[in-house]
Amino acid sequence: MELIDFTRAFPAWTPIGDPIMGGESESAFDASADGAAHFHGFLRPGPSGGFASVRSAPLRFDLAGCAGISLLVQSDGRRYKLSLRVSDDDGVQYQASFAPARGV
Repeated sequence: MELIDFTRAFPAWTPIGDPIMGGESESAFDASADGAAHFHGFLRPGPSGGFASVRSAPLRFDLAGCAGISLLVQSDGRRYKLSLRVSDDDGVQYQASFAPARGV
């Protein structure tokens, strides 16, 4: 089952980065004509570290009976983290780190 098809609908995504903590990193997330979503930006680590991320508006999926989630990504070789919440508040989250090879 495909959860998000960026050729049909691109929900509201908000870049969140270290400027909220005084940093200078930048990020963006947008859809392209080929149906892919692109996360891009500049990571500028400072004294408080550095991070760039993106968060979607709450999305609802019926994942009953599903054993997992897979992502199709092309990477710059850095480590990324996927976080999924079970509700709209800051309650339970499922997180997984991944570091695909560069260009994969």
